Amino acid sequence: MSVSSLTDQFVEFGPGRRVHALVGPPPPGTPGTPGTPGSFLETSVLGLPGNLSSNNHQALGSSSEVSDNQPKTFGSESETSGGGGVVFFPGNGGSAADFGPVMEQLTSRFGVVGLDFPGRSETQWPDVRFDFTSDLHPVIDWSLSQLGVGIHFVVGHGSGGMAALQHAKRHHGQVQGIILLESYLNAEIQNQTISRKHRRPIRFESQEQIAFQRRRMRHSLWLNEHATFRESFISSQKGYNAAPWINELDIPIQVQVADSGQPLPPEKDLLAWKNQLGMTEIKNLEITKVPDSGHWLMLDDPNYVAQKIDGFIKKTQVSGL
Repeated sequence: MSVSSLTDQFVEFGPGRRVHALVGPPPPGTPGTPGTPGSFLETSVLGLPGNLSSNNHQALGSSSEVSDNQPKTFGSESETSGGGGVVFFPGNGGSAADFGPVMEQLTSRFGVVGLDFPGRSETQWPDVRFDFTSDLHPVIDWSLSQLGVGIHFVVGHGSGGMAALQHAKRHHGQVQGIILLESYLNAEIQNQTISRKHRRPIRFESQEQIAFQRRRMRHSLWLNEHATFRESFISSQKGYNAAPWINELDIPIQVQVADSGQPLPPEKDLLAWKNQLGMTEIKNLEITKVPDSGHWLMLDDPNYVAQKIDGFIKKTQVSGL
């Protein structure tokens, strides 16, 4: 296995609460001021006990070690800079590690952070009620603050895309753009669009498939052991609907759709896609169909997904949208 540039880091929330992040360092020359806790959202979460710690247990085969406990600032101060930050939110049953192959390909131009929300085995959290919005928001804000994330793009897969949309809505001016991977505004739009044929990765090598299944098994075991958390977290996602306010977002949005042969509009028919996705007033919308892939498209074709993310960010930064 090749050596990874990604490392495991943890944000402490107090006894029994520790959020795991998969982090890639900002490339040399990235603008920003390293070592400034709270530079991302310094007034968003007050009074939460937290500090950044590290755990060098070599996620994704990484041999990199965190040399100190100082957060790194990933935010770009220049719209045309090659640097900046990209934050990844996994969906239900997923992990930051599922983005690993995509994150690796972006580290030459961006600092990258993948957060494992409570409910994943990598993150420690007690068996208490947990709401998908009201409880998740401060977890995201404090974690990114302690990791030193500045102005950034956010990528969300599945329900992680729901969190990404809420995150962008709450932090206008901090999020430069949104990339949704198989993520939609509500259940109705999802059912009209999503790849139903393949709910698991379909182009995995055997070793990657084994690692993926092991991660999902660990998540299932964790949820089974945290029934109060599980029931409240899942029930708080039901009825989620971003359609009433999505058009208030005035930032570029890219939607990557897994194409496994289901009926979909032509990729270039933007009007049809705006109607299909309920994004009729989004001025800067980009659609990408990922061929021969299922719901876990970032694992089926990480090269293509990373290429499209990179191109979308370049276009946004150059145009100053």
